[in-house]
Amino acid sequence: MNAMIWKWKNFELDFSQTRVMGILNVTPDSFFDGKKYFDSQCAVAQAWRMQEEGADLIDVGAESSRPGAAPVSEEEELRRLRPVLQSLQKENFPLPISLDSMKSSVVRILFQEGLVDVVNDIGGLRDPEMKNFILEHQIPVMLMHMFGNPQNMQKTYRYQDLMEDLLSFFTEKIKDIPSSHPIMIDPGIGFGKSVEDNLLILNQIHRFQKLGKPVLIGASRKSFIGKVLDLLPEDRLEGSLAVASVMAMRCVSMLRVHDVEATVRSIKMVHSIKNATIASNTP
Repeated sequence: MNAMIWKWKNFELDFSQTRVMGILNVTPDSFFDGKKYFDSQCAVAQAWRMQEEGADLIDVGAESSRPGAAPVSEEEELRRLRPVLQSLQKENFPLPISLDSMKSSVVRILFQEGLVDVVNDIGGLRDPEMKNFILEHQIPVMLMHMFGNPQNMQKTYRYQDLMEDLLSFFTEKIKDIPSSHPIMIDPGIGFGKSVEDNLLILNQIHRFQKLGKPVLIGASRKSFIGKVLDLLPEDRLEGSLAVASVMAMRCVSMLRVHDVEATVRSIKMVHSIKNATIASNTP
């Protein structure tokens, strides 16, 4: 299997150009859109809106991973997710749905119910049962690096060498999974990293791409943008689009974003610039 093309079920994602993952948080406490889509009908409507705006995939999560967020039980996570996912299934939602969860039990239940298509594991397979399940069922998986957990990640992070530590982490993860299995790596912007760390990761993104797997960046409206620009989350759109545009120019495989329409338009412009030729400018 070509690592840069995912083919599974009835879906295909070609990462020869940057793809957009729309964020759908069915939580009361996410840092930007908490409570906004906690109501299942609002969440379903937002999923369809992002599909119309050009998203390639929808990432649904029911447990906030903002710094300091309290953990959620398996039962509560399922209670939040099921109504949304079941409605999308009944409505024949056309895009693949990614489940943002660290719990193998939640992944197992929802996958077996036919409600999700991809796993977005911000724990990076620290749950051994998660790895066993995704390999057994050939589920595409996104692996993120996080120092610690959401409760302590911004208090306890320490690196000997940031880039080398992250590259070693992903090298070991990739070695531990069959080469034919569809995986994507996410360096975890904002997850146990300083402002300077996040900027360095974005600057050095080519080093992750050399590992030979699709690379995901989730920087949308995050605090490092706010600290650079001195802005609150609701005012960070331009900063988020700047990151998205640079990452698209650097051929990052996927961007996880809140603002799908604006990001899709920005990426389309970037792709047009990248693909311009001398012949196209001839009168």
